Amino acid sequence: MIKSSLHFKIFIERRTPLDSNNKLLIETWCSMKHCIKCNDLIGHLSYSKSRKIKKTADDFKHSNKEEMHKIKISTLQFSNQKICEYCYLEDLAYLTTMMRIKAIQQEKSLS
Repeated sequence: MIKSSLHFKIFIERRTPLDSNNKLLIETWCSMKHCIKCNDLIGHLSYSKSRKIKKTADDFKHSNKEEMHKIKISTLQFSNQKICEYCYLEDLAYLTTMMRIKAIQQEKSLS
């Protein structure tokens, strides 16, 4: 057990960046989050911005459209730092396009 923890410590020391005093920045390195869709690093999101995004997602709760439900899920994943901004915007673009296509099809069927 001691050998494996020592191996992990050596692994961290070799892979982590150093600050100006050549001290290891282990806390910063270990707290990096990766996107669950593309596995890229997720940028920092301030607490206040995260709360605003979650509040916006709550506005979708009375919608019965499937796309709006998926937008809400994607928004909550982004605010909880599970997906990166790129994947979030990609999901929004896809889902809003699908909503537009369905609206155009409904308009044509009513005419």
